[in-house]
Amino acid sequence: GAGIFVLVGLGAKIAGPAIAISFLGCGMACILTSLAYSEFASLIPASGSAFTYTYVAFGECLAFCVGWFLILGYGFTASVTA
Repeated sequence: GAGIFVLVGLGAKIAGPAIAISFLGCGMACILTSLAYSEFASLIPASGSAFTYTYVAFGECLAFCVGWFLILGYGFTASVTA
């Protein structure tokens, strides 16, 4: 499972010093995502994840799709890190 972390060294070899800019961009994306989730959490009284927020905001059909996307994403993540 730790082999996935070796790819950072490969990226640093290819990109050189620009990998620091890549990490800053990823950090900014994480900050904006956390701000979006905190905004949703303050507007919707139920606690939950993307499924709950989608269900409240857009309805059952789109929330069903988001729920399956989450399950597939968790499955792919577990298979990559296993």
